[in-house]
Amino acid sequence: MLKGDSKIIFSFALIIICFIGNIACTPEPQLSPMQVRQITTKLFDSDYETVYRACLTVLQDQGYIIKNTDMDSGLIVASITK
Repeated sequence: MLKGDSKIIFSFALIIICFIGNIACTPEPQLSPMQVRQITTKLFDSDYETVYRACLTVLQDQGYIIKNTDMDSGLIVASITK
């Protein structure tokens, strides 16, 4: 009876090890420089209103059309056509 239990425990352990191995070996997605730039966080040493307005200016300078803004929540909705 002990042999059967040992086989079940061994099989279960082997399945868990294979599962963990597959997760650990998953390749990381390759990000383009633009994607890396989009997820990069930067801390500005200025007041909120100045930074918010500067973000709007940069978006407009880059060709974005500002559709909606809400300074209280920090939301800026913009689009670009290329």
